[in-house]
Amino acid sequence: MRSHCLRLLSLAVLSVAPAGQGLAQSFVKVNVATTLVGVPGIAYERTLSERVSFQFDATVSPWRSVSGVPAQFAILIPEWRFHPRGVARGIYFGAHAGASVFRLQKWDHRNSDEYQEGAGLLFGATVGYQWRVRRNLIIDAFVGGGTAQSLYKGYSRSTGERYDGAVGWNKSGEWLPYRGGVMLAFPLR
Repeated sequence: MRSHCLRLLSLAVLSVAPAGQGLAQSFVKVNVATTLVGVPGIAYERTLSERVSFQFDATVSPWRSVSGVPAQFAILIPEWRFHPRGVARGIYFGAHAGASVFRLQKWDHRNSDEYQEGAGLLFGATVGYQWRVRRNLIIDAFVGGGTAQSLYKGYSRSTGERYDGAVGWNKSGEWLPYRGGVMLAFPLR
């Protein structure tokens, strides 16, 4: 157990420590696809080696409600990425474990008076493609998803009372597409 903790700590230090000469490159990103619909998405990606990078991204919906339905959430995802042809040179594959908090109406409760409040863990994968448009601009298109394991409480919008009859937390596990978009990436110097 101790050796696993030391390995994780070493990887965390490597993700923020300067890489070898010429490899240390960081990008700040904006997800234009989600931001245009009012759900800002930002990210920081760091090159760790010629074919490996680490990205941390956050997507936040600030909307208390949309058409009277609660729609607030935040998703934080750290992700390791493998780029077969090199960072910012085409297709890549990512693996992540993230977290979310939410006050929204889950997909299987649409067209009802019910909404859910809670938190969850996300475990999944991403596939994407990066194009270097100019020296200082990269386009990153991606989709991803996986399993969402949540603890939540269900409420009725009209009464504010719990509809689920549970004493504590409800638990759910679902396979969902929960991330995607088109990011504009700007290298940091």
